[in-house]
Amino acid sequence: MSNLELVGVEVVTRRTMLSLAQRVFDPIGFTCPISLRPKLLLQKCWEVKGDCDQEVQEDVKNDSLLWIRELPLLEEFRIPHWLKGIEESVVNCSLHTFCDASKAAYAAAVFVRTEYSNCVQVQLVQARSRVSPLKQLTIPRLALKAAMIGARLAVSVKKETEQGELSLFFWSDSSTVIAWIQREDSWGAFVWNRIQEIRSLTTKEAWCLMPAAMNPADLPSRGCSVRQLLDFKWWEGSRG
Repeated sequence: MSNLELVGVEVVTRRTMLSLAQRVFDPIGFTCPISLRPKLLLQKCWEVKGDCDQEVQEDVKNDSLLWIRELPLLEEFRIPHWLKGIEESVVNCSLHTFCDASKAAYAAAVFVRTEYSNCVQVQLVQARSRVSPLKQLTIPRLALKAAMIGARLAVSVKKETEQGELSLFFWSDSSTVIAWIQREDSWGAFVWNRIQEIRSLTTKEAWCLMPAAMNPADLPSRGCSVRQLLDFKWWEGSRG
């Protein structure tokens, strides 16, 4: 049986790839590093002239088939659904949102950090990743878009948990983004409009700079295979 028959398609086209990309339903975002890959491949197709039913280039086809063949490995995932810190008596509980960008995509991930008397629990609550636009932006501007998504996501999560006393912290490895948010300088329209929204949702004091090597949002901003995600367990705060 051929690779194409194994995934239930005859020819890999842009329309086929769009259908394959929708096979993973994950509104929370635990698997967004995986879901990003077919979107990046599809974007690569749009850089070449052709219609939706034209077979894609060979390298894109092979990468797409490899991605879909690994999907059954998702059955090995064991991710806790119960946020104990929200319901039980704890020493302290806070939300930490990490933002990151690469040339390919930008992402934000919200983690709840729960302190108990004898341990600390870190767990992913929600994450989002977006493919970078075809019109290239600088990495700082993409990181700013990631920060805007992170601000929206954190406020939404806090509202859903109905925990008014939850402290919010935001982390980015872009010193430029932190400066944009914290300083009162006059920026250009692209930066200023996004800074205004971020400041309306968060306080500038809540934004902190962190080392790039420790940023768990790095994985959903770059994408990875199912096998890699199984090893990294990034929903526990590991960068991979």
